[in-house]
Formats: sequence, C-alpha cells, structure tokens
Amino acid sequence: MNHLVSATWRSHPVIYQVEPGYGLHWHDRRFQMKNLKTNALKELPLPNPAWPGVPVPNPDAWVVNTFWQAPDVVDLFEATFVVPAEPSTKATQQIFLWPGLEAFGAEFSGLLQPVLAWGPWHAGGGRYWSVSSWYFQHPAMLWNPREPNFNVAFASTPVGFQTPAVQVNVGDTLTAVMRRTQETETASGYFDHQCEFFKVPDPTIPSRRIAIPGTALHLSQLLLRLNACYVTLEVGEGVTDCNHYPNTTKMTMTNITIQSLGTNQTVKWQEFNPSSSGVSLACGEQAKAVINNAAITEVDLHFRKS
Repeated sequence: MNHLVSATWRSHPVIYQVEPGYGLHWHDRRFQMKNLKTNALKELPLPNPAWPGVPVPNPDAWVVNTFWQAPDVVDLFEATFVVPAEPSTKATQQIFLWPGLEAFGAEFSGLLQPVLAWGPWHAGGGRYWSVSSWYFQHPAMLWNPREPNFNVAFASTPVGFQTPAVQVNVGDTLTAVMRRTQETETASGYFDHQCEFFKVPDPTIPSRRIAIPGTALHLSQLLLRLNACYVTLEVGEGVTDCNHYPNTTKMTMTNITIQSLGTNQTVKWQEFNPSSSGVSLACGEQAKAVINNAAITEVDLHFRKS
C-alpha cells in the first residue's frame, strides 16, 4: 500500500494555519487563501528563503491502520468516536487518531484528515486532547512562479494546512466528517471538499450534532479525486513507552459511513498491523474492522492487548 506518510510532512517547516473564515483555493497550480464571505483570494507568504527545501528526519509514523479503495471520488466519509482516556504518563508525546481520505494524481498526491490529537504540535495542543482538520499535498507547487522570490525547491516539497487546535474532553462523543460539497461547474473534474468535527450531546441520538467552531477546513477546486479511505493510529515524537498511549485498551470508530457514486458503499476494510511504516512499540497495537463488508462499519484501534 503506497500511502502518503503524513507524519513525514508534519516535521516539514512548510506548515500553514488556516484561520476561521478562510479556506483553501487551488488555482494556477498553487493554493491561495480564500475569504469564505467575500471569495477574495490572497497569495500565501513564502517560507524562509534560507530554508534549503530538504526533508528533515523525524520519528513519526502510522502504527496501524485500515484501508479501503472507493470506486470513485468519495462524496461523504464520517465516523463517530468517544474521546479516550488520557495517557497514564502525560509528557509531550504526540498521538494522532483519524479517519482520512487520500488521492494519487498524475502530478500531485493529497491527504485530507480530521485529527484527534494528544500533545503539542504545529496547530497548537498540549497535554490534553484536541481536534483539528488537516490537508497535506505533495508536491506543493503553491507559490506563484512569477513571484520575484520564487524558489523551485519550495514548489517541489510537501505542504500542510491545519485549522487551529480546539481542546476537547475525555468522554466527549464526536463525529468527524469529510464531504464533497460540489463539483465545480466551471471546471469539470475539480472538486470542493469540507472537513470538520461535530459534537454529539446525546450519544443515543447521533444524528443530532453541533459543529465545533474553528474546525472546518474548506477546499475549493481541488484537482485530486479523494477515494482512498483510512482509519489510522499514528504517533509522533515522544511515544517511547506503552504508558504513553491512552490509558484504555482501544478507541472505536463507529457509524462509519462512506458514500461514493451517490450511494452508501459496502466497505471491506483491509487491516495493516503494523502499518507499512513498520513502527510499533509491541504493546499490542492493532486496527480491527469489527463490522466489515457492510454499508456501515466499525473499526477498533487497539493501543494494547485486552
């Protein structure tokens, strides 16, 4: 499985925070910030010109994950989960739990992720759980080649966009949603997407949910067809012991629904234990499809053995 290892990108200096009220717009082979009220576009600032554009080593990796390939671009991918217990050892470790959509294009590859995170990272966070929406693309090609300070090394490197981290609480029931909002009429084959989190006040009524302010990430005129689906346990810096994981056996992604070609898809997850990165603490980490080969599925992300 030749996926994009998003974690190798998060250690990359080219990370942009997308503030509330703005989205990302793809135009002329680069991203621009889009004012969602006025539709006004502005160029992204160039990174430090002294940076050489060489990826830096990092320990981040996917630990375990499930994978399923949709027949076409995904119209909707959502999953509900309960924020797990805090780790028994609270340090500066980084844990990332997420469903996600990936695409492989002729020129570009991209990954869209609503992420539940423990620990500090680029968009904020700390010794608590937080949520944020991310999009990564490689290569970036996000700066105008006509800019006087344009550097081709920047254009060929990965880039990440993240909404600011929003703190959530242990026991909160949340739903992560990725959906295609429309196919842009002016340019066939370009798609608009939105990624965000919702809080479910009453878990017995999951359809009643409230959008978490600041977590929505809007993408317009995206060239890629997001059709590779994942549920993933990923770790970053500082995870060196089983006690760095949440102090519980597992977290379950429930009510997973994936729509493509206008209908709910029958999903048969492939399990990767460990993931293709090969990273594991040998704590008993496992991604397990509880209900497989169905229109609505569940996936358990195990941190340790039962």
